[in-house]
Amino acid sequence: MMIVRSVAQLLIDRAHFISNSSLKVLTWNIDVVNTVKSKVVNKLPQGYLFIRIVDLFFLPLLLALNFCKGIVNYSESLLKEKSSKAPDAEKNTISKVVKKAVKQTEEDLFNQQKEHEKKKRQQEEEKKKKEEEEKKQKEEERIKQEQKLKQEAEAKKEQELNNKKWENLTLRLEVEKLEKEKQEKEKQDAEKKKKEAQEKRQHDIEEEKKRKAEEERIRHEEQERIKKEHAKQKKQEKKQRKKEQHEHDEEERQKEQARLEQIKQEEEQKRIQEEQKKLEAQLVVEIELAARQAALELALEQEKLEQERILALEAERIEKALLKEQNRHDTILTTDVAAKTDNILKQKMAEMSRMAAESRTKEYQERQAREESDRELQAKNKPSFSELVERLSRNDKDLQTADFFNYHITNNELKQIVDAVEDNDVILELNLRGNTLINNEVAHDLARLVDGSESLRRLDLTGLSITNFGPLLDKLKDNTVITHLDLPVEASDNVLERVSDVLKRNNEEKKKSLAKALQSAAN
Repeated sequence: MMIVRSVAQLLIDRAHFISNSSLKVLTWNIDVVNTVKSKVVNKLPQGYLFIRIVDLFFLPLLLALNFCKGIVNYSESLLKEKSSKAPDAEKNTISKVVKKAVKQTEEDLFNQQKEHEKKKRQQEEEKKKKEEEEKKQKEEERIKQEQKLKQEAEAKKEQELNNKKWENLTLRLEVEKLEKEKQEKEKQDAEKKKKEAQEKRQHDIEEEKKRKAEEERIRHEEQERIKKEHAKQKKQEKKQRKKEQHEHDEEERQKEQARLEQIKQEEEQKRIQEEQKKLEAQLVVEIELAARQAALELALEQEKLEQERILALEAERIEKALLKEQNRHDTILTTDVAAKTDNILKQKMAEMSRMAAESRTKEYQERQAREESDRELQAKNKPSFSELVERLSRNDKDLQTADFFNYHITNNELKQIVDAVEDNDVILELNLRGNTLINNEVAHDLARLVDGSESLRRLDLTGLSITNFGPLLDKLKDNTVITHLDLPVEASDNVLERVSDVLKRNNEEKKKSLAKALQSAAN
């Protein structure tokens, strides 16, 4: 009885599931039909006739779907009534049995499907293996058949030769010849196969070497690229630091120069004021002395004239001459005093004018020397100083050697050269030989040459008026590029030894990098 009830409940539950699923499907179909109908109506032109045509097409479908839906609802209500009449205990028991049966059915279906897939895979693998074996057997049979045909042909040929061997001596010799050719051919074929195998093995070895060399080259290029990027970044940071330091030093130098100029102007002003005071005091004293002398002379002259007037009253001619002489003498005395004062002032003005003229003359002479040097260089087909500096500044790739030999370069012009070389990555050689105007004031600027440039290999400083090599040595120890450095004769043995150590180290590094590059190229 329990089994019958369980089966009945199972059928009822399946009927519930089917009815629910059918109801969902019908509802979805009705919604789809309504959606399609609304879209069709929207696409068609507006009008009563078109709407009626659409209704005539969709109305039977909607009626059928709704009728089915009503039947399903009625069946569902009947099932609910029957299932509600069963006791709760039976319902629970039936539900558990049904769930267990459904779960077992699902597991059986899953296991069957899994087993079916496994068998299917095995069958496919066996089929594939069987096809490969058949293919292999066919290939072996074909090779055997070819060998068999070949052997039969050779046997037939040998038989024919044997049959004819005793017929004619010529034929016998020919058979021997053919046999020898056959053996030679077999030997050649064996050697050819051996040679081909060796060539193939050698080719594989060469290909492997090429592949390894290519990998090594790519790795080396990647390392070089990373190294260059790092060096470039380091160079940019160094340039930025140097630029900031240079700006700071320039600002400090300008401040110091302005302060010194101000002190110099104040001292000059004081000196001029003191000289003016001394000149004024001296002028006053000289004027007083001249006035006293003139007054004394005038008194003596008047006394003399009085005596002469008493002694020679009768000589009118002599008296007039004396009066005339007196007037002339007074004029000379007054003119002398004014002339002395004027002379002192003129001397001071002349001295100041002379100093200004000397300064202008010096500037003019320097300019003349520069123009003369440029004219000499142009006469010798050499570029001018400004042209060389301009080419250095714009990083001219054709200018790898900058020759400033005997250009009479000043300290300010050297700073222009250093600023141009710092941002130049093409220049290889810089020749400053024979420029005696360059002195210790630009020792730090010379140090910037070996610190700023990443390409400069040779630097000639022979003949410069430099004795302070401290800044140059401090920057040189971190330089890994420069390989030749010529110093003035004033350089001490200690300086030369330190420079030699750095150059030796750089030359060793250069040789190593060159050897590595040659090895890489050879590979």
